Amino acid sequence: MKDMLKNPVLYYVLAPIIILIWPLALVFVYEPASVKQKQDLADQYQDAQVVMNQILEIDGSRLDYKNNRKGKPDFDYAVAINDVSQECSIKSSQYELSAKPVRESRGQKTQDCRVVLEDVGIEGFAKFLSALQIRWAGLQCSNLTLTKQKDSADSWKVDLDFTYYY
Repeated sequence: MKDMLKNPVLYYVLAPIIILIWPLALVFVYEPASVKQKQDLADQYQDAQVVMNQILEIDGSRLDYKNNRKGKPDFDYAVAINDVSQECSIKSSQYELSAKPVRESRGQKTQDCRVVLEDVGIEGFAKFLSALQIRWAGLQCSNLTLTKQKDSADSWKVDLDFTYYY
């Protein structure tokens, strides 16, 4: 075997064979795979386009958000919590919120808020929290406490502490 590896004729035969295999692999293996991948990505884009259009139908105001801000604050806890609670069928009598003033530390503006939801179902609460955090990317829930109410199977008191980063 060592004698065969020392023989230069082996390399004169092997090198052209390897050089021929590379373009053949490009033509017969890699190019069809890339064409299939391109078609798959085009199909995914078509599917995503349908979903994007549905999002715009449901909440088209997302595109006009920056244009509509003229003089309005970036974020208001009262408005955000009210809008999301109405979407999640949580009555205004079922929640209370207390927002602290905006503060700035090291150039970063933040605002804290405490929200207490009374007598809500776990599914309604999950929708509420999810909708809030999807709509407001700078909003983070820093503390969450669930307390089961004794009078019902699906009745919870929820204490939430939020921090919004401007």
